[in-house]
Amino acid sequence: MRSGMKALCALLLAPASAMAQDGFLDLFYVPKAEIELTDSSGSLTFGDGTGFGLRGRAMLEGGLFLQGEFQANEYDSIEDSSGSADFRSETKILRGGFGITAGESPLYGMLEFIKQELELTDACPFVQPCSFDDTGYGVHVGLQSRSETSQLYGQVGLVDVGDFGNGIEFLVGGAINFSPTSAVFVEYRSTTQEDDSGAEAEFTDFRAGLRLRFGR
Repeated sequence: MRSGMKALCALLLAPASAMAQDGFLDLFYVPKAEIELTDSSGSLTFGDGTGFGLRGRAMLEGGLFLQGEFQANEYDSIEDSSGSADFRSETKILRGGFGITAGESPLYGMLEFIKQELELTDACPFVQPCSFDDTGYGVHVGLQSRSETSQLYGQVGLVDVGDFGNGIEFLVGGAINFSPTSAVFVEYRSTTQEDDSGAEAEFTDFRAGLRLRFGR
């Protein structure tokens, strides 16, 4: 988490171009994803995760925008202090909300609805319930430093999703432009949630994909 905050501070010091923020559509692959669960009895890690997703932003008048995102991951292993084993599980997350940009500034704020799902696929024949879902919200602030050839960006916020708990989420990323309307990007997102019992879950994703930009 400290590395993510340092990256956000570095963005604040970077020179930002004087151009308005664009709408975009992201199509991405998740080559690495993990979930780490920690409580008083120890820790449990769901690993070997991969996934896919899409995210879009549409700009409106007055700096307002709409944004939505869907991501689905599959995990193939589970590990604790006694060792690791093959174990399939899945997560899905749906987000949608609105935000506002600060004119030509690289800053923006966003409020979003979140629907989060977790299924312990290999446990379903033996344990019920084996799937969990809940809804909540996220509040974020972000910034981006953009040039004609590349873009750096970061976002930090608070998420609160019912029984999954609440906590801090941060995202950092960068993009390299192929043209004014297309780019490839890589990014890292970490979401830490603590529930009412004190158990903590950290969801981490590395993502890479194609970004298509468009005006309002």
